[in-house]
Amino acid sequence: MAVVTLGLKFLVDFLDKFGLIYKREVGSFLSYKLDKHQIILPPPTPHVTIDPSHIEGKRVLFIGDVHGCFDELKELCDKCTVPDQETVLVFVGDLVFKGPKTIEVIRFARETGAFAVRGNHEQSILAEILHKRMNEPVREKRKFVLDLSQEDEDFLENLPYSISIPSLNVIVVHGGLLPGVPLENQDPLGIMFIRNYQPDKFKGTSKIEDGYPWASIWSGPQHVVFGHDARRGLQLYKFASGIDSGCVYGNHLTGILVKDGVWDNRELIQVKAKQKYTPKDC
Repeated sequence: MAVVTLGLKFLVDFLDKFGLIYKREVGSFLSYKLDKHQIILPPPTPHVTIDPSHIEGKRVLFIGDVHGCFDELKELCDKCTVPDQETVLVFVGDLVFKGPKTIEVIRFARETGAFAVRGNHEQSILAEILHKRMNEPVREKRKFVLDLSQEDEDFLENLPYSISIPSLNVIVVHGGLLPGVPLENQDPLGIMFIRNYQPDKFKGTSKIEDGYPWASIWSGPQHVVFGHDARRGLQLYKFASGIDSGCVYGNHLTGILVKDGVWDNRELIQVKAKQKYTPKDC
């Protein structure tokens, strides 16, 4: 499969060289389109980079899909923090919805200065926030947006599609990335929704039945930390780690802890869900 990916990358480079396609558009060319979705309230900074000085001498904790499971989030953070060393939190998106304490999770992330990327459920909640601002009806299961403060709304609206951490050689996204496509050319919807890659069709998809897990094909050089795929659960590949382990479905909340600034020394930390908050398993 890696050979196929390299072949596609060579083809893109070749066509770009002769002006037959343009790399700046290749993200849209390769990406799938979701007719029922559109970008709502796009972030002012689509791709954020964390300066090495911000995490120097600190622990870094990457946190999987929380989905409103605030008690488990607190337990995970308590397991991974120590009094004499600051811990930087980085969420892979989908902090919100499905679980019982979405507002508490949002405010915890905001008030602790955590980093987070935009997931498909943040995207959905932003649509309801837009309805709220326009005095339009909000869907019943999302009426908690009526209790969000302006600071909460701003936090969600500012979430980027990706976070790069050069000192760890890591990129954080919610869904995934299309192999062979530069980060700045990736389709924002694809970054939030992709689960699989279909190399024969030059596209990604959110359906796990079509193609292959995109992360199994991703060949680096950056290591990608992502969520969005609770059906598969924990995924550990050479250049990608999927840490959506289905806490909201009664499974686990997963974190990756880097204590010493060395990615290769990372530890996998999990806490068990206190209950099954939603019957769906996908």
